[in-house]
Amino acid sequence: MSKRLRLSELSVGTTRPSRFCGEYRIIAIQGWNKIKICFTNTGYTKTVSLSEINTGSIKDFYYPTVVGIGYLGVGCYPTSYKRGDKTMHTPAYEAWTSRLQLCYGNTNFAHRYKDIGVYVCEEWLCFQNFAEWFYKQIKLYGKGGVVDKDLLHLGSKVYSPQTCCYIPQCINVMFRRSSGKNTGVYPNQSGKWYVSIGGKKSRKRYGTYSTENDAVDAYRREKITLVQNTAVEFQDKIDPALFYKLYTGAENYVDYYLEKGI
Repeated sequence: MSKRLRLSELSVGTTRPSRFCGEYRIIAIQGWNKIKICFTNTGYTKTVSLSEINTGSIKDFYYPTVVGIGYLGVGCYPTSYKRGDKTMHTPAYEAWTSRLQLCYGNTNFAHRYKDIGVYVCEEWLCFQNFAEWFYKQIKLYGKGGVVDKDLLHLGSKVYSPQTCCYIPQCINVMFRRSSGKNTGVYPNQSGKWYVSIGGKKSRKRYGTYSTENDAVDAYRREKITLVQNTAVEFQDKIDPALFYKLYTGAENYVDYYLEKGI
């Protein structure tokens, strides 16, 4: 165990290491519990106690602690809460870290995102900024939604408050990638093609066709209708701009994702 420092052993201008957030410099000493410091990497200043200096447990809220790029920031939004004896992450923190992991994590999916240039905007690298936007969306559209970067602006490659929307999961999965050349178009044992649209528990068939092209055309028609009907059903749960785009431009969405094989 390292020797515990006394207040008299500290001096303005000296630098010391913290346990997790890098080096800091002492810039003022006003008492044992009023020692002002500045972190070297971020410039964040705060007042700490001698006890915190001795334990090294000083936190820099601007130090990137999530996948080497996301930082918590200073604000009113917590990252966790207590549920009985368990500590749980808040919904905002879960959504924030998952987006950072998607773009910068060490997974195959994250590597694919990096390859096509998907990223999180600078503003949202700070958790407090993301959480403010996130809880405003919940207030407007209710709980249980997901953060989506693709639908408000087709082809968007950035997670940001300008490009993202908060949507029900059922809208999110309407355009989710699945296997096959054309989602919802499948061959049967008799050599014909059938159309099937929906999730695992709500999949519905829309006829059988002689050729794959006929089935794709039928799929397109049915999918456009599904997108419009779903937009109407959930119009109070989504951004009005997204509702307008989905309802009046459903064919644009269907054609875009058909071209991608989704």
